[in-house]
Amino acid sequence: MPNIAARAKALEFSPIRKLVPLAIAAKKRGIKIYHLNIGQPDIKSPALFLKGVKAFSQSVVAYEKSDGNEDLKQSLIKYHTRLGIRFESRDLVVTFGGSEALAWAFFILFAPGDECLTLDPTYTNYLTFAAQGGVKLKPVLTKLSDNFQIPPLSVIKRAVTKRTKGIIITNPSNPTGSVYDPKLLKDLVDFCVKKKLFIITDETYREFVYGKAKFKSLLSFPKASQLVVSADSLSKRYSLCGARLGMLASKNREVMEAANKLAQSRLAVATIDQLAASKLHQVPKSYFKKIGF
Repeated sequence: MPNIAARAKALEFSPIRKLVPLAIAAKKRGIKIYHLNIGQPDIKSPALFLKGVKAFSQSVVAYEKSDGNEDLKQSLIKYHTRLGIRFESRDLVVTFGGSEALAWAFFILFAPGDECLTLDPTYTNYLTFAAQGGVKLKPVLTKLSDNFQIPPLSVIKRAVTKRTKGIIITNPSNPTGSVYDPKLLKDLVDFCVKKKLFIITDETYREFVYGKAKFKSLLSFPKASQLVVSADSLSKRYSLCGARLGMLASKNREVMEAANKLAQSRLAVATIDQLAASKLHQVPKSYFKKIGF
């Protein structure tokens, strides 16, 4: 019999989740609650998406393709093209938000017992996704004194062992908000290429850049195209957290073949949401000015 109690303990609720019922109870007592526990943007969802939901008129809500609605995939491709990133349809799979894409990245790139580095402080759910795949998430400490930037390569090198198979980079960082220096990213890419380490890049917050910071995507380094796997989401940039739309993308054919098999096993992402999101590449740049990019 599997040790269910041990598995449940490894995946137990975070302290934030334990606070939720307390917050709900406080609201019922008339207490004002300020939610700092979840990444829900305070901007309106694009009217284009809402119009698309209302316009659905098919007589049957049928399954979509397991890898995603082709119009939505083309919309995602056009969005990335504006960033200077070239994808083909076969390079990406539509997922249930960024969360499914992240979980799949851990399932595909690592074997149970492997290690994945993460810059700490890190996004809490990475711990859950790694645990589900039997992967050890190994922290590499970043410091407030240098604005939580990528540590020197000497620090990262010391964290690498024979079991280390990759690193996950959240840029801009969740939860610190730090935008990583392009030169430090280049040094990190060169190191990962030399060591043949996979790079999971989570750029969900790429539009949330402020001041003089310059964002550079890890997808823009051709030398690492076979090592970089992008787990992305529509939740933040379009304030569509409830639509649960994201993507897993890579130029690595083996990775995407594995992703397609996982996609087939869960059938398809919600049909209406995909159709409504298929024109989001038409959202004007003025919308993003409300965010800060």
